[in-house]
Amino acid sequence: MTGIKNDLNNPASVKLLSAALKDSFFRIRIKALERLDLTNTYHNKSLAAEVEKLAVQDPKTLVQAAAISALAKTKNKKYLPIFEKGIDAVSNAVRANSLIAISTTDSSKIKSLINKIDLSGASKDMLIKMLPIVVENKIDSQMRYIVPIVAFYPLVKPNNPELGKSAEEGFNRIMESDNIVATEGIARILNQAKSEMLKNAETKNAIYNMLEAGLNKKNELLKNNPQKKDSIDKQIAALTQILEVYK
Repeated sequence: MTGIKNDLNNPASVKLLSAALKDSFFRIRIKALERLDLTNTYHNKSLAAEVEKLAVQDPKTLVQAAAISALAKTKNKKYLPIFEKGIDAVSNAVRANSLIAISTTDSSKIKSLINKIDLSGASKDMLIKMLPIVVENKIDSQMRYIVPIVAFYPLVKPNNPELGKSAEEGFNRIMESDNIVATEGIARILNQAKSEMLKNAETKNAIYNMLEAGLNKKNELLKNNPQKKDSIDKQIAALTQILEVYK
């Protein structure tokens, strides 16, 4: 793959990519899928058919997932049947990449499909990919799984503003809704991280300010939804307790 030039229209590079897509070693196929760009007319004409084949037929699910991502960049709805088929795959990587592909191609289908994705044991990389979809579509049933990222959004934003913005929106969504599992999850993970977080005064203050704002949102939620008092009171108690730790 080192012989591939940056010029996407270079015939030699496209020839190398074409050969790499057929390589017997699956990691070479993945690398080729990551390097090609099907939004480029020349790449699309020369390589799209092989990428489609890999997305559906490759024996390695990681290759299928990478091929689906490559197709998704085109935002071409003709690939929707491939993405929709991927949602029912055994592989969580294929399902997740298929969902992300659908979100960029036809976002109206997301809410009916996202609960087919199991995020309970998802890697950090997969959670980062899925977080914007979960937040933008307000999928409350999946909010609990993005807690490891949203609980630290003040620390994420300076290094990754885009991810930090989505994480902040996710945190606010949890605070503004009756979601006891996600709320208690935030309190729990911040308690587990306290020894590290409390070492730095700036970090401690950032987390404290986040929690204080979250607690205010929960109190407002209770005010507007007194019928949910039992559940929201437990969430307020969890936030109050962790807020004292960071005081």
